[in-house]
Amino acid sequence: MNNEIYSGIGQSFQGFYKVKIVDATTNEVTWESDWKKNLILNQGMDALYSQNIADLTKVAVAGYGTRPNSISGETSEITQSGTHAFLNVRTGLANFTSSTSTYASTVQVGDIIKYANNSESMVSTVTDGFNLILSTNYTMPAGQTFVVWKTSQIGLESEVKRAGGGITNTNYATGTGNCGTTTVSNARTWRRSYDFVSESIDTTYTEFGIAWATSLATTVFSRILAAPPIIINAGFKLRIVYDLVGTFTPATEIYTTASIGGWPVSPSTNIIGSESLQNFLTSTVDTSGNTDATTGMLDPAFLSSGTSHLTIFASPSSASLSAFGSSVNRSTNAGRSIIDMTKAAYVNNSYYVDKSGILPIDQANRTDLRSIGMGRYVSPSSFAPEASNVVIAFLFNQTQSKNSSQTLSLTYRSSWSRTLA
Repeated sequence: MNNEIYSGIGQSFQGFYKVKIVDATTNEVTWESDWKKNLILNQGMDALYSQNIADLTKVAVAGYGTRPNSISGETSEITQSGTHAFLNVRTGLANFTSSTSTYASTVQVGDIIKYANNSESMVSTVTDGFNLILSTNYTMPAGQTFVVWKTSQIGLESEVKRAGGGITNTNYATGTGNCGTTTVSNARTWRRSYDFVSESIDTTYTEFGIAWATSLATTVFSRILAAPPIIINAGFKLRIVYDLVGTFTPATEIYTTASIGGWPVSPSTNIIGSESLQNFLTSTVDTSGNTDATTGMLDPAFLSSGTSHLTIFASPSSASLSAFGSSVNRSTNAGRSIIDMTKAAYVNNSYYVDKSGILPIDQANRTDLRSIGMGRYVSPSSFAPEASNVVIAFLFNQTQSKNSSQTLSLTYRSSWSRTLA
């Protein structure tokens, strides 16, 4: 018998950056910009399936491109019925298919349409100059003004150099304030500061990016259009500071009904309970700019790193769920897996991943199970559901039963979103 619980972990990401000009001889900052936002690209969102969060920002990119990250529809308006959108007022943007800057078409598959009412839809098909098929089903009989966000971009328009981890003659500006991971409530910030090589001639940069690898346009996580352009004089160097901010839910207890085949078993009559994230275990960036992936249990990509593994548990513990960032010990008489969870295949632009784990027939065979969840197994001596290793827990209102002929399969879905710049 195979019992399953489907549960959701939500993550929302946005990026912020500032630019500094640094004297290459004294290493003194001579100018810096205000904090500004950037645009996380579709390929960056897809990369969360395969790259630890802290690794997404290992490298900075600089270039000479000027194409916009967004295109305003101005006074033109779109109506939408179901997934079909129609450009019914054309007083501003004349059509969807005319070229803009170096874009072959103003609207392209993978771009995001953001309406004046803040609704967002990804473009699935550009039917013609006046019709689109979008990913989200809306009914908007009244016209909406809109902005086209160019999330379909692949890399920068005109990349010229990269800096950061693994690139010769470039490095991170290290130490507290330059690199590190900070936490406020259920939001975590991963920061790196990247020093480019000193300029030998006066150089103007008009675009920047953040990437997870030392080469290839397809590894760019986010793109920045410099406004105004940044001029670096000879003998000075460019420094980019980048913050990736992620907010995780459910950080407070939610009351819900689990979806479990085969449960409840009499005398239990329901599978209602409460659930929340417990320990805030993600990959981190240290003050030297290095990634620690061994605590990455909440990263969508994570299954294992070194001796750390993502596993599941079931326990008779009826202790209340803890405040976010902590957990009680649920290990007494608990059943737990020492086998890594597995990930389902990923579909581009879907922005979710299902991870599944199995408790075998020799684990958690009890009639008084009250809590289940996902956590960390650190071989060979530290296990979920010990207090420091519980990532998410579900507490049933009533006891549940598993016998020695049954396995228990738990599937958790992590989904993620972005804030457009």
